[in-house]
Order: sequence, then structure tokens, then C-alpha cells
Amino acid sequence: MNQKVEYQDNPSPFYKENESFCRAIENVLRGRNASYGGFCDSYGYQVVAHLNSGKMVYRLEFWKTQPTTSKYIFFRNEALVFSGLKVEVKGLLDDLDFVCKPSKFRRLLSRREWKDLFPKPYCFSSNFVESHPKFPGQLIEFINKHPNAELKLNRGTLRCEIPDESRDLFSTMSILDGVIASFYS
Repeated sequence: MNQKVEYQDNPSPFYKENESFCRAIENVLRGRNASYGGFCDSYGYQVVAHLNSGKMVYRLEFWKTQPTTSKYIFFRNEALVFSGLKVEVKGLLDDLDFVCKPSKFRRLLSRREWKDLFPKPYCFSSNFVESHPKFPGQLIEFINKHPNAELKLNRGTLRCEIPDESRDLFSTMSILDGVIASFYS
């Protein structure tokens, strides 16, 4: 992967906003020696980056899309904007697993101590929290900063999806690094 985001220049204010965000992300990624690529236009962007940090390999995907058609009569087309950040971290411990995501139904089936720890509507299941006492606090901090985030650790790969546009990459990465570091404490 190279270090280039392809911009489709346009006088649209939507393009200017998207371009500004993508250029800021490019600056952050360049500073961390990441390889990245993607596109940016008036309707959205997608920037995919790969970054090594010690034994771990990060894959970051920033995305925003604005569908131009809608099957819903009551919504205007320009009102539908979807954006988010997907993070995948490989190289973690293989024997640890957990799932943490918003789900009212799964929360009903969760253990009482998890219900007391995690804010509504989050459900949590894991095979290791008792042996990692710092972990719940770090994860709760991440959830509070990024409502609606979903996290899953399975077979040494952590997958995280934040459905809202995350403009502060350093903050997101440092909190996520704290969650990861709590596995090893």
C-alpha cells in the first residue's frame, strides 16, 4: 500500500469538509509511519491504513458515505450520512476472548456483575476478566468516549467498530492502547 489518498476536487462544501478531514488523517498517519491509501470526494471518503506497533499490527479504516438514493419516502436524500472508524489489531494473546457491544437483549442474558459494571445498553461476555483486573475500567473508558462502539477479541485479533466519525485519532488510539495494555497487566 502506498501513501496516497486520491482527491476528486470539487467546489462543493461537502467535499471541502471531507478533504479537510482526510488531510488531517493523512498528517497523523504520516507522523506514525503508516502505509495508507484511499479516496475522497463530495459523497464521502475511505482511508485504509496499516501501522506496526511492536508485535501488533493495526489496520484502520476511516469511512464516510452518503447514499444518493433512498427507498424511504420520509427521509431526504441529503440527510443520510454514515461514517465511522474500523480498527483491527492483530498479534494479541490467542487465549483471550471477549465481546462488548450494545444489545438490550444480550444484556438481559449477561452475568449480573457485568450488568453492574457496563453502562446500558452494553452487554459483555469474556473468558478472562477475573485475571485482568484493570481491563474493565479501560474498556468502560473507551465505551464512554465512543458510545455505540463494538469490540470483539477473538483468536488474538481485536476488532473495533466506532459508527460515529472519530476526528481525534490520537485520543482513540491511546484509549484503545490502554485497553490492549490491560490484557498484559
